[in-house]
Amino acid sequence: MSYPNTAARTVEDAAVGPLRNTLLQVNGLTNIQSRSRDESAVLYLYLPLDTDPDLAFIEVNEKIDRAMNQLPRELDRPRVLATDVSDIPVVQLSVTLRDTTSGGDLLEISKLARQFRRFRGRRSVPVERRKPCRKRRRIIMLSTRDTAYWLRR
Repeated sequence: MSYPNTAARTVEDAAVGPLRNTLLQVNGLTNIQSRSRDESAVLYLYLPLDTDPDLAFIEVNEKIDRAMNQLPRELDRPRVLATDVSDIPVVQLSVTLRDTTSGGDLLEISKLARQFRRFRGRRSVPVERRKPCRKRRRIIMLSTRDTAYWLRR
């Protein structure tokens, strides 16, 4: 949440505290954490893995709407960002080329990256190049869903 021109202590006392008290009523909430700094704060809500994310998103937004009359008028309406743990990379594959003069190794790495991109249900497979010690490297990050797929193969 954004609270312009306000010290971290005031953000905590005037905005985070009342909002936290309201959000403690979210069904199935297992934990809530917050971080306040000058002009802003972030609240993290933890729910069981079997929670329907769409319903939780709606419920949290409704709770925020109800809490807005308890919060300072200068406070921008807090935004709700939903994250899915299956989008968090759990495997990072780092490949370093043995011979940077021929294109053979680079071609093999490109083929491997294309295979990872074919996963059903994956959101993205970022591939990036780095040049440590004059060698090319490709990094492929996999989510839990992707990792489970490859372990079953």
